[in-house]
Amino acid sequence: MDPTGPTRDFGETLAFAALEGYKGNMRLEAFERGRLSECLATTWKRERASIVTKADRGETEFQFEFIVHNQRFSPTTEDIIDALPFELWQMRNNAERGYTVRVTETDHNKFRINLGVSKRAHQLIDAYQATQEVDDPPPKRRKGRVKKEAVPSTGGR
Repeated sequence: MDPTGPTRDFGETLAFAALEGYKGNMRLEAFERGRLSECLATTWKRERASIVTKADRGETEFQFEFIVHNQRFSPTTEDIIDALPFELWQMRNNAERGYTVRVTETDHNKFRINLGVSKRAHQLIDAYQATQEVDDPPPKRRKGRVKKEAVPSTGGR
């Protein structure tokens, strides 16, 4: 039976409509899957500057949220990890240097990306402190009140 001909019954019409719907959903899912990296890169570009600012203040742990606005494709944590922008991918793959990158799903299509450089930052701080010359140690604090030296009075003149 020709599925497009005039002798097609209503059941066939529904079945072929369902097939077209399925194919459309698969195209949409493939499109959404394909743009996941781009969407995550856009979010990262927006968040990056504030994270660098926090690091400039001495913070070593950071996080940002990535929300997926898809209709068909719901990524997994592994999908998000695979879609990480290159510099975050590098951090994740250089854990031996003291970096951490963790991705957790906090809600449906909502992910928290945690970044950490605590271990590496402390290595750098320790190395920096070791190269600093130590002049005189700071004076030890005495317990109790500090006596003020008497200043000779000029007699109100």
